[in-house]
Amino acid sequence: MNGTPSHPASAFFERRYPWCIAFLFALAAFLFFFRLGVLPVQDWDEARNGINASEMAQSGNWTVTTWLKEPDYWNSKPPLAIQAQALSILAFGDTPFAMRFPSALAGFLTLLLTVRIARERYGRAASLFAGLFLCTAYGFMNLHAARSGNFDGFLTLFFTLGVFALERAGRNAWALPLFGISAALAFLSKSFAVLPLFSIALLYLPFSPERKNTRIWQYLAAALLFLLPVAVWAFFRFRADGTAFFRAMLDNDLLHRTTVSVDGLPTFSLWYVFVILGDFFPWSPLVVLLIFFRNRLSVTAKGGKPALSLELSEFFHNPLVFLWAALPFALYSLVTTKVDWYMIPVYPALAASAGWLCAELLGEKRAFRIVTPVRLLVYCGFFALLYAVALPAVVIGQDRDTYQRAMLSLPHAKGATMWFADRSRNQGEVYVAEAMMGYRPAWISNSFAPFLASTNRADVLFGTERALKNPGGGTNGLRILFRVDGFFAAAKR
Repeated sequence: MNGTPSHPASAFFERRYPWCIAFLFALAAFLFFFRLGVLPVQDWDEARNGINASEMAQSGNWTVTTWLKEPDYWNSKPPLAIQAQALSILAFGDTPFAMRFPSALAGFLTLLLTVRIARERYGRAASLFAGLFLCTAYGFMNLHAARSGNFDGFLTLFFTLGVFALERAGRNAWALPLFGISAALAFLSKSFAVLPLFSIALLYLPFSPERKNTRIWQYLAAALLFLLPVAVWAFFRFRADGTAFFRAMLDNDLLHRTTVSVDGLPTFSLWYVFVILGDFFPWSPLVVLLIFFRNRLSVTAKGGKPALSLELSEFFHNPLVFLWAALPFALYSLVTTKVDWYMIPVYPALAASAGWLCAELLGEKRAFRIVTPVRLLVYCGFFALLYAVALPAVVIGQDRDTYQRAMLSLPHAKGATMWFADRSRNQGEVYVAEAMMGYRPAWISNSFAPFLASTNRADVLFGTERALKNPGGGTNGLRILFRVDGFFAAAKR
């Protein structure tokens, strides 16, 4: 499907591809890793994942994830991502950078795979656009994704690796076994979120141009390489606490989220249309344009009766990338709980699609009157430059939340307790207290009496000004250590 665009801009990319790709990878590395550890530890998921990983690194228990030293059934995901974070903590220390580094590395590897897929399917110019779009898409870089300590970066990496394997099925004998390994790693990263990847395989492989070249042993090897790692993990997890974790995983990650709106999240059927338009901006207009580019719907007379005729562009002739984008979108739209980051595995497909479109537009003399090659390059260059400048500016100007910084200025009292006055908030601060400062977290409600009655003089109370002013709070006997942004820390007098 590689196009042969004749525009000078496309020829420029072709001739100078090594320099262009080196610049792209350098830009991507900068955007993925620059000051990765300075932003606040976010409630809820990132903070709890960080505590899971910190405790795993300390305990050496690589099977059971714990939260405050107890088995964690709220985070009911297999432990692969937490294990990677724990290894990073052992290598770099217990810091937000170490917690986020594996996800950022997974994001960078996903970009490399996306560029490779786009280059092989659509050509060099398309691969450059695809990489540029992916590393400057807000939804891929930020919330729950590459620059956060969450699981979606791992899921997207192995999802993309699975698509990479499917694209080679029939041409490479080990492609389907690679798919099995990729699916296993995706499951061990985020459990049932692997199901859309299997859906893509089930719809693509029977109609693949190379399906006649696949052999039964390749399918059996794929099944074995998926089941074996999952079975090994399941065996050791079952030895630890029986069926408790598996029941929590089935209920939390599959049954509950598909039938009930968790935490009051949106249930609107077309919610993900707006998510993609917003989180993949400024490149989402190119995805919309792809729907109309070289696709023609016409009415013809057939047997004296009018008939509709649909002529699709060459992009849809081998629909793997289309399925990669469309199937997760369709399946997650059917699920009751809708969360923005469920679309993250789709963004590499959208980037590759938009990359193909831009490469083709560069070779079109009259694709659209409003989309000339020069205007296209100006549009892409402007927004990419804006993102590349804006992200570092935001990161440079924003350190951890001021109250998280203030917490780190307190004495690091290993073995003492930090009492929190609000259990529903402050998960990021719980991570800072336990993982970075050595405190044991504990909670109080309506009264500071448990804190005041504690015998350890190194204990600290952390909460909001509202809690401090609560008449039931019992503020007598408190010595305020700091007040910042509506939060306070106090010790006993």
